[in-house]
This record gives sequence, structure tokens and C-alpha cells, in this order.
Amino acid sequence: MRVGVLIIAFCLLSVSMRAGEDFIALLLSEIHEEGNAGSSQEDFRCITVGPNMMEKVLDMMSKNADTANKQIRKVLPHIKSLRIFTALQNRAFYAETANGLLTKNKSRYKHYSSNNHSKIWLRKNRDAVIELIILSTGDDGFKILNLTGEMSAEFVSELLRM
Repeated sequence: MRVGVLIIAFCLLSVSMRAGEDFIALLLSEIHEEGNAGSSQEDFRCITVGPNMMEKVLDMMSKNADTANKQIRKVLPHIKSLRIFTALQNRAFYAETANGLLTKNKSRYKHYSSNNHSKIWLRKNRDAVIELIILSTGDDGFKILNLTGEMSAEFVSELLRM
């Protein structure tokens, strides 16, 4: 699963920058505004890789030409930022809050697909996908992968096949 390789690569970079009003920014705002008694900073981790770091990753990868890197290099130019939210504790609370926020903002985010362990949502500007959100639940807990950029529907399909 190449998406797993991509996630691990970005986790290792663990850079913390503000990426604007993407879904995770809305989620964090919702969590803090409600002053949820069941949540605290120790409950979750949020990693952001912004545009500057994306450029550095592309530069580093251009020096290595293996097959996985070729695929990742093909993907990265379309991505402006990447955020990963991981619930360390109170996983059900964060999953419920994220799903509720998506439902509450259904005019902004459209459901794309689902399976037993994940739900994928998109935000579009005309025909371009400008945000991709993957909610994932499994044995390792609840995670959100949030990509922003300018992506075509074909690109999203290709990315999800990796």
C-alpha cells in the first residue's frame, strides 16, 4: 500500500505549520470552541506539512529514482499541504466529532466513497478537487489524512489506488 508509504514519509517530517481553513483546522476549532471535557491536547496528535516542506520533499526525491519515488513525485506537485490527525485516546469521541462536522458542512464537503474502515470526502471548486479527507478507523485507532491542493477527479482516483 503506497499510500501507507506516503503517510509514513510525511510522519517522519513532522513539521508543524498552519495550513489554513482545511477540515482539520475546522475540527480543531470545533474541539476547542466546545471546550469538550472529554478531550485534551494529550488525546491527539496533529502533523502538518505545508507548501515549503512539500517543495523540499520534491527536491529530495528528485535525487532518488526508484519506482515508489516516481509515483510519489507524480503525486506531490498536486498537493499544497498535508495534515495528519491521530486520536491517541477518546477515539470514538474524535471520530464522532469529525463525522458530525462533515455532516454539518455537507454543502462544503461531499462524500466520495466508503468501505469498512474508511470514509473519503472531497471539497471541490468547480471541477477541481481542492481538498481530500480520509477518515480511517482500525486496530491502530482513528486517523484523518487531509490533503489540500488542486487535483482532478482522475488524479484522486489514481492517488487512492496507490
